[in-house]
Amino acid sequence: MPRSPVESDESHHPGAHAGHGHHHDVDATGLNTVGGATIILALGVVCVGLAVTGTLNNYLQPYFRPLMVLTGAALIGLAVWTLSTLRRAAHASATSAAASWTPVKVLSRTSALVAVPVLLVLVAAPDPLGAAMVSASSVGGGQLSAAPAALSANDSSGFAPLGEGVTDIGLDELYLRHAFGNPEDLNGKTVTTTGFVTPVQEDTQMFGTFMVARFKIFCCAADAIPVAVIINSAQPAPPTDSWVSVTGVVTTTENSIILNDVTVEPIPAPERPYL
Repeated sequence: MPRSPVESDESHHPGAHAGHGHHHDVDATGLNTVGGATIILALGVVCVGLAVTGTLNNYLQPYFRPLMVLTGAALIGLAVWTLSTLRRAAHASATSAAASWTPVKVLSRTSALVAVPVLLVLVAAPDPLGAAMVSASSVGGGQLSAAPAALSANDSSGFAPLGEGVTDIGLDELYLRHAFGNPEDLNGKTVTTTGFVTPVQEDTQMFGTFMVARFKIFCCAADAIPVAVIINSAQPAPPTDSWVSVTGVVTTTENSIILNDVTVEPIPAPERPYL
């Protein structure tokens, strides 16, 4: 009996359908790899951008910037290598192409997870920690009053006496001097310090109208410790979370540092918000 044209074509080309299916598999793998490489490229660009613009200071200590640049450059290099490999494989035979995809399939499998931090940074990058976190830290576990003990990891001995004029000093050093030096040496001294405005705590309202605070970080924002001074000033409290420079005369209690007769000067937010 004569064979039909369909039977004749199938008998002469037994691998036609298999080859067609393999072609679609390769195309799908290629598209997945392009997507994964693109996300890796975006993550590398974000890492470099955070380091170069200084936005990284909102999350990490500045000494991580060189490492972040190197990480971003490595990710960009990986993405470029993957796309280059993909382009070369697209011109190869089906057999060689199938072998080419194997090393880069892993990239596409993790691309969905890698996309999450990229989207977070691009769409909803968090601001530096501010007044809300100061209140949460102090109410949630007494971190504000415990700050000096945590800061003792730094050098906290051998404090030089403050001068008779106005001394420019960081909030972290004020706390160290109060906790590990002689608090009496601070009383009556005129100092200038900077920070953001935060509401005064309920148990210290009798001492002032607002506080000036900053966060000390040792590695990243996750280990931030708030330190603050109470401001006793005739001037109205500036907006919460605005940055100010304050100059006043120090008095101390067992747990607090108060600045009296304070002058308040608004300033731009610093490039490095954390101490």
